Amino acid sequence: MKKIFLMVAVMAIFSTQFSFAETKTDVALNQILKAYFDLKNALATDSKEVAVEKSKVLLIKIEEVPHKELPETEHQLWMEQSALMTVKAKELIVAQNIAAQRKAFEGISNPLIKMLK
Repeated sequence: MKKIFLMVAVMAIFSTQFSFAETKTDVALNQILKAYFDLKNALATDSKEVAVEKSKVLLIKIEEVPHKELPETEHQLWMEQSALMTVKAKELIVAQNIAAQRKAFEGISNPLIKMLK
């Protein structure tokens, strides 16, 4: 699981273009990454309740992405991967224990990695 976190962090750093004029989509995706890392940190500290709250924040950030502004191929990829992330984030919220939450988190990580490539 540490490898997944490291891959996401490296990909986020290298795939983010630093510019003065960020689009609304760029800002929204950065907010998703922040929410993702907050959720990861909650799971790393075995904090089930905090993980639930951070997962709810992640769901909100996913919904706030102005995906209609994306080019067609990126929009289609967003729709597919965001749907997967949403399902897994909801699974994490209702999970009965930290192990089940971590398993659901893997289902969030993989689509996020695909989007960042």
